[in-house]
Amino acid sequence: MIKKIFYIIILISLIQNPLFGEWKTIESKNFKLSYESDFELMAQKAIEDLEAAHKLLIKYLKNTPPKTRVVISDTVDDSNGFARLLPFPLIHLYPYPPETDSELGYYSDWLFSLLVHEYTHTVHLTSMGAIHKFINSILGPTVTPSQLLPKWIIEGIAVYFESQLTGRGRVNSPYYQMMFRTSILHHNFSLAEISNITTIYPYGGLYYLYGAFFIYYLFQNDYNKSELASFIKNYGEQLIPYGINGAYKKGSNKTFENCYDDFIKEKKQEAKNLLAKLELQKLTKYKEILKERVKSISIFNDKLLIYSGGAEDLSKKSIYDGEKIVDSIPFKRAVSNIIQIDNTLFYSSFERVKNSYFRLLKRYNLDNLEESTELEKLRVVSFTKDENSYNFALVVNELGKHNIYIYNILTKKISKITEFTSLTTLDSPIFKNSDKIIVTINNNDNFWDIIEIDIATKKITYLTKDNFYNISPTYDSENKKLYYISNREDNILNLYEYKNSLNIIKQTNFFSGIVKVLYHPTLKKFYASLYRAENGFGLIEIEPENLINNSIEFKNNNLLTDKNSINLENSNISIDKNSIEYFNNINKIDSNDINQIILSKDRVDYKKYDFSIFPEILPKSFSPNIESSNFKNQISIDLSNSDVRDLIYYQSILGYDFDIDDIFFTFYIGDNSHSIRYSLGYGFTPLIMNNFYVNGVQKEYLAQYHSFSGSISFPFSDINGSNFLYISSAYRWFTFSKLEYEYSPWDIPPKLPEQFERFFLSFGYYYGDLDYLIKTPGVSNGNSLNIQFSLRDKDIMSLENYISFALQYKFYKPIPIFYSSIAARYTYSLSYSENGLYSNFIGGYPPATSFIDSLIDRTAISGIFLRGYPMQYFKSIALNILNLEYRVHIWESNIGYATIPVYIHEFYFKVFYDVASISKKLFDFEPKHGVGAELTMLFYLGYVEGYNFSLGYSYGLNTGGEHQYYFNFTSLF
Repeated sequence: MIKKIFYIIILISLIQNPLFGEWKTIESKNFKLSYESDFELMAQKAIEDLEAAHKLLIKYLKNTPPKTRVVISDTVDDSNGFARLLPFPLIHLYPYPPETDSELGYYSDWLFSLLVHEYTHTVHLTSMGAIHKFINSILGPTVTPSQLLPKWIIEGIAVYFESQLTGRGRVNSPYYQMMFRTSILHHNFSLAEISNITTIYPYGGLYYLYGAFFIYYLFQNDYNKSELASFIKNYGEQLIPYGINGAYKKGSNKTFENCYDDFIKEKKQEAKNLLAKLELQKLTKYKEILKERVKSISIFNDKLLIYSGGAEDLSKKSIYDGEKIVDSIPFKRAVSNIIQIDNTLFYSSFERVKNSYFRLLKRYNLDNLEESTELEKLRVVSFTKDENSYNFALVVNELGKHNIYIYNILTKKISKITEFTSLTTLDSPIFKNSDKIIVTINNNDNFWDIIEIDIATKKITYLTKDNFYNISPTYDSENKKLYYISNREDNILNLYEYKNSLNIIKQTNFFSGIVKVLYHPTLKKFYASLYRAENGFGLIEIEPENLINNSIEFKNNNLLTDKNSINLENSNISIDKNSIEYFNNINKIDSNDINQIILSKDRVDYKKYDFSIFPEILPKSFSPNIESSNFKNQISIDLSNSDVRDLIYYQSILGYDFDIDDIFFTFYIGDNSHSIRYSLGYGFTPLIMNNFYVNGVQKEYLAQYHSFSGSISFPFSDINGSNFLYISSAYRWFTFSKLEYEYSPWDIPPKLPEQFERFFLSFGYYYGDLDYLIKTPGVSNGNSLNIQFSLRDKDIMSLENYISFALQYKFYKPIPIFYSSIAARYTYSLSYSENGLYSNFIGGYPPATSFIDSLIDRTAISGIFLRGYPMQYFKSIALNILNLEYRVHIWESNIGYATIPVYIHEFYFKVFYDVASISKKLFDFEPKHGVGAELTMLFYLGYVEGYNFSLGYSYGLNTGGEHQYYFNFTSLF
């Protein structure tokens, strides 16, 4: 029966394999781009953009990378991409435009900006010396020394060129400048902090933020002197990594430490000067409503509905009545905006569709707490409601561009009112009245502008058409006034009133800036998201009498006309000359490069293939490995395409073990692209193990086995967690050495057969919440539950069938007292075979698991230990074990010097109590207790790798217990 189930799993797997889906390929001189067939036009534009970026980047960075593979894969509604170098350069792009209120929102052409950023990584990080190229010629693509740089250098250079070559980008963004000048006055980030790990907002975004402006500061005046290219070349040629200052000093006679101190001093003074200037103009008065990160604001029953928080913390839905927060409930959802109608919440939220995460319009009933999808197929970016009807205006993502739909939530009728054919981006729709919509737009003809759409006639009218960042419109229907956010003065995002295209009135004067605004007609006040250095955007209230009402003199050279807008033929790139000339003056870029390359009308020669190997199977990791230890001397090669989050994932290892004089081979492949996931694997593995006893003496033994494994799972998960049912099945054929082993201190000395075959089947349920899935190095915060049932037709010890059941629950809870937390793990396991022998171990590690099983079955019950007792001390038919820890954060040290790759982050102390109920009969329990304490230091090596270094003591309180002192690397459960 088990064998039949195993074969059925394999059959289902093969039927569902999407390797030959509708994918196509375009190949040019320097790129090979694979894309889903729906993205034909985007792929043609991307190959032209990439070749243009290639010409510029190799000139300025003095390095030509190998031919680069590019993949456009529509799997998540998030504007992002990533670049990998091994075993060959690969860029992966998600065709989703950024929203206006994100740090990526300042663009003229979002696809070109994304391509420039990711390809900069490729050109930069493939720079290496002759010795590295020689090593790679022998071992294959293995060595990439520039990847051993602090992230602020890697990402700072990419953001720098993203800004240099597009005329927009983050360095020029008022949003990004707002973040930086606010941070620079509130935090004294050291060079060591931005080089390593920080727990201070903006967390990982710190590398991009400070890296971008520091790189810009270092090279803005010396760009043509090739200091940046010299640094990249010098570092790439070094035999010993991490010599960052030496590589920089060769080309500039400067060190990063000296430059960083001057950089901080200069930028802090610039921020103070700007603040003083604004204070003379009188800063706008406001009332702070919420300090939490505000995601969206809307009107509900004449009150203010606030959604705050995000994926990394507990989100909240709050109601503000004009005086105080009257209702605040947890809402564990990450959404783009939220509207409440009676007892129902409507929001755009991530929904899992096969292996993709798309933003769909959802509804949530507050009475019965039931959630459902309102529209199954439309990917809703943002939306608004007409206050006089049940009509929604939806901004919908369609293959990398946006369009507007009108949807009535009562009648369920829907109509499309725009038809943009290019990479147009829309955001922040509002109803001017029931007949007209106002929305922010960014397309080929202009930068971010405000447009008005007549719903009946579908006529589009541009209200602004200039080079400013015009976003987040709001409308006062009683006084017929339109307001929006713009960077018209001081490049700071403030509130403006629109009268006509030549009559704009500035209404607020802030130092940092705002990105969302809402006028409340009943409360007659403005509400906005104001940037705060502590944790991002807080909610503020602005009284109308505190508006400054300053008329803005409209300068003609800021108007976008046909003469100063250059539109590309055969491409969607559009860059206005004002931005180019402004940027050239600051950075001394050769303007001929921009005009002749980016704005060139030359076509790119490429070949087109109407078929493609599914791009997700492209290898992304190729790692030769040589190991030597007491029981293992081997050489191996590991080829894989990253991890199990890919649609098609695999890993293959081929090696030779000198101790056994034998080869070993493993291969597994899985598919995450369907509602039912599966994985298959094969392995031929020689083993040397040292946990067997011969006549009471611990010795190693030799074994070999062939393993055929498969698993299938049924996920029902969302962006906030992971839930799935799973089934795993395997067949193995073993050969063993001819030795008799005594399993001391067990009663019956079993004999291992010369040959042995076994099937097993396990199935269960797994849940992990979001905090558990997002891990800090060495720490697993959050809760998870794993329930598993296994059936094996032959136990290796007894040659009899046996069954087992296991349950494991992990719990983590921060406590506000003394900056502490409680962590607990409960494990229950029960097994039974016909002759009474069983396989539950505590006091150490369970027997080694098949390598393939460990890759395929990530749900396996593991990590059972009872501290204070010898390893593998107990064996039982049933066991209960509880590991309980109280952890106290005693010191956040943040000890590091400049760019030295050793950074001590924090110390914490924990006391623990372990108790296990051990039984050789089903209901005959023998409890064992262990206690102890531990001092742990969390530190980072090489800028990114986190480790726990622990000094501890444990003691077993019962028979068999012992005093144990340890000083080692460890990890928390």
